[in-house]
Amino acid sequence: MKEPKLITVREGSDVTLPCSLWHQEDITSTQFIWQKVSRTTDNGQKVFLYDNGDLYSEKRPGQSEQFNGRVSHFPDGLEQGNASITIRNMTNADSGYYRCDFPLIQKRQEFHFKLVVA
Repeated sequence: MKEPKLITVREGSDVTLPCSLWHQEDITSTQFIWQKVSRTTDNGQKVFLYDNGDLYSEKRPGQSEQFNGRVSHFPDGLEQGNASITIRNMTNADSGYYRCDFPLIQKRQEFHFKLVVA
């Protein structure tokens, strides 16, 4: 696995974590998942889910409490393969490793980031 891309932000600010398929495939009818991952275990916190138009919500539980109501995506960019998300009001607890994953596309792609909140 290659080194994750480093992103540094100030506490209290918003951050956009970039994630786009290199071939700009329309992802409106597929799935992508953002997780905050541990470097030592398989456990991860669910940050954001897009599943064929469905998102985490009261009807679709599973999002980690820490991220509830703070994460948004870019619906207008889905047709160009844009799975980027914005996390609002960053805290020190948000520091860590993040992964954007497209589990259902033919050539599975993952994107890795190390986020530092200072």
